[in-house]
Order: sequence, then structure tokens, then C-alpha cells
Amino acid sequence: MLPHALDSIRKADFFYILLAIVFYQSYIFINGLSQKSFINSQGYAISIKESFYSAVASIYYANITPFSAGGIPTQIYYLSKQEVPVGVASASVTCFVNAWNIMRLFLMIVFFITRRDFLENALGNNMIFLYIGFLYNLYIIFLFLFFGFARRPVQYLIKFLDKIIRKLHLSKNPDNITFKLTKTVDTYHDAMQKILTHPLEIFKQLFLGFIYVCLLNSIIFLAYRSLGLSGSSYYDLLGMSICQNLCAAYMPTPGGAGGQEFIYELFFGSLIPGSSLLAVMLIWRFITFYFSLFIGAIIVSIKSIHRYQ
Repeated sequence: MLPHALDSIRKADFFYILLAIVFYQSYIFINGLSQKSFINSQGYAISIKESFYSAVASIYYANITPFSAGGIPTQIYYLSKQEVPVGVASASVTCFVNAWNIMRLFLMIVFFITRRDFLENALGNNMIFLYIGFLYNLYIIFLFLFFGFARRPVQYLIKFLDKIIRKLHLSKNPDNITFKLTKTVDTYHDAMQKILTHPLEIFKQLFLGFIYVCLLNSIIFLAYRSLGLSGSSYYDLLGMSICQNLCAAYMPTPGGAGGQEFIYELFFGSLIPGSSLLAVMLIWRFITFYFSLFIGAIIVSIKSIHRYQ
């Protein structure tokens, strides 16, 4: 099967593959653009170049850490290096993560309503994966909103950490650590409260989140079309890709490796001919995972070298 898939890829239409790469780079650019927009609305300045770099670094580290856990802290770290307060950088990332998660859930619900019979026929008993993915993403949204607007529980958490640090003697200056944590959290909450007074910025974040989701989930369609296939519509492939990404979000492996491939076959086995199923997956995973790892490693390395020169 693999030799046939590789042969299909060799004969693929390069235009669609190049377009898929452009879509993926645009997807990263949208991430950076959202950070720049939010940070500017808070009264701080950051260049589009640096915001794009923070997005590249975030996606790179998300792809090499379990549960993609390294992505958000990395982005906050690199934004803070541009003299953006950690609290504001954290609020910026929180806002956009919520924006694109909300849009992803919204588009999934629209697809579920309009193509429910199709989804149930395609997945059968495996619909449970979709329900779990939906609940997991809903949980992430509420978790971010909770920490974004609930000051008192976070203050209790800081007090608890302060007691642990003092009891275990983890620092020679626990007062300084508590002060910095409190200041960062206060800045974060102030930024989250401030965004509520900028409805246009909220709309902009949601719009960018919508574009972000569509760009990423259109890559399956472009990989599909690159092999000369046309039996499945863009809408079906886009919707199934969104559903598939919802399910892959709770995979514990770096970049969802292994889990992504398993879920891919469940969702696209009925849309893509068996002879082309592996070829489409290889193109899609190369662009959204391996290619981004390669490019991300180069950019992060170059930036690190420049920082220490």
C-alpha cells in the first residue's frame, strides 16, 4: 500500500500542494496577527515579524510536547521578550485560543446539524470520539474563561503556592516570587477585563479565529485535490477535518502523532478511496506536522543563535 501511495504522491499536482503550504503558513500568520492586534489594543507595541515568530515557535513546541502543552507557555515567553508584560501576553494567547476554539465548536455544530446522517453513517459507533472531543474542547474554553475572569480562586492558588514554597524551602526569597506572581496575575486579569470594553477587538479575534480554523482544515481538501480526486465536496472534507481535529485535541502524544493517523482513517475512510487514503494522509501530515517541525526548528535555532551573539 505504501509504494502505491508514494507513487500517487510523485504524480500529484504540485499546484495544490504548494497552495496547501501557503494555507498552512497563512494559518500561522493569522495566529501572529491576532497576538499583535490584541497587544496593540492593550497599549503595547509589537512588530508583525516578532508576533509571527512567536506563533511559529508556539506551534513548533506544541508539536513536540505531549498534549501540545509547550505551545502556549512558549508563545507567552517570546511575546514577553518583546517587552510585553507576561500578564498581557497571557491574556493575548488566552483570548485567541478561546476565539478559535469557539469558532471550531461553532463550525462543528453547523456541520453536525447539516450533515448528521452523513456523520453517523461514516462513524457509526465511533461517534463517541466526536462527543468526547466536543466536551473536551468545551471544557478548555470554560477553563480559560474561568482563569481569565475569576480573580479570587487564582488568588487562593497563589497563596497555596506561597505556602508550599515556604514549607519546602524552595526559594530563598519567597516574598519576591509571590509578589511577581501576584503582579502578573493582576496584569492578566486587568487585560482580560479591558478587552470587554473593546467589542470590535473581540469581533476581530473571533473573525481571525474563524479564518484560522478554515485555513488549517482546508489542507485535507487541497491534499485530496492534488491527487486528482473530486468525488467528495469541499464542505464535507472541511467539516470532517474540523471534527477530526476536535477528537485529536485530547491525544496525549506530541503533535497527536499516532492518534491523528488513527482518527484520520475513521473520519475519511468513507470519503477518500482506499487506494488514495494513505497518500492524502501523508501529504496532509507532511504539511501540517513534519514540514512545520522542520521549518520551526530552523527558525527557532536561528533566532536562538542571534539572541546569544
